[in-house]
Amino acid sequence: MLVFSYLQDDLSGLIEGGLPLSVTKKTLRKVWKGLAELHSAGTVHTDVSPDNILIDWTEANGSLTSKRVALIDLEDAVLTGSKPSSNDPRSSDYRWQSPEASALGKLDRYSDMFSFGFFVTKKAIFAIPEEELGNRFALQLVTVVDTQLSYFADPGDLVTLLAQLDENPRAQMFRDRAEQFRSGLIPRYPVASWPGFDDNFKTFIAGLTSFDPRKRMSAKQALQHRWLAGAEDAGRLSTLAELACSL
Repeated sequence: MLVFSYLQDDLSGLIEGGLPLSVTKKTLRKVWKGLAELHSAGTVHTDVSPDNILIDWTEANGSLTSKRVALIDLEDAVLTGSKPSSNDPRSSDYRWQSPEASALGKLDRYSDMFSFGFFVTKKAIFAIPEEELGNRFALQLVTVVDTQLSYFADPGDLVTLLAQLDENPRAQMFRDRAEQFRSGLIPRYPVASWPGFDDNFKTFIAGLTSFDPRKRMSAKQALQHRWLAGAEDAGRLSTLAELACSL
């Protein structure tokens, strides 16, 4: 039996409630520090999502401060180079997974980084309405892949990713959607063209979400990015091991 310390909220709920950007940045810094340690051990989380980031916070004079942050759901973590299970396509949250995970390709630390970039973008800015996802998993996955292609796919990087995929039904679905993208049926809205966002944010998101995993930032590199400048740490990241005790 495992007993976990109680944390008040998850990042998903706080963002929907209007979490200030400065607090979001500080929270992400804590998670990236913990994720960097996980990656240094050759482990991929595989299920990085706003629902899996728990936060203890305080409020004073109308200002939120995060005291403790925990990255949870490590039961789906795998060693670098592993592939998602085709028997359980929803073991991780498909809404935030990387393109290679959607196509059942090999996973590494950069797969987690794509998930970070995607949920920062989607949850905080462009969230896909639930009604667009529908009820059938296959259609839901196509909607997510099409969105990723539209926002993040560079034609050259897409070719690199496609060359790494195996032959399986999910990879074929991905190839079919990529062909729709290359033919112009899925419109391009690349990060660099987004209006109303500063260049630091654009380069930050682009650095996390390249379709070529080798071009994505690591957790340590993300911590040094200009977009996070001024987001000083407050408190610490609590790992699952620190939160749990065996009875």
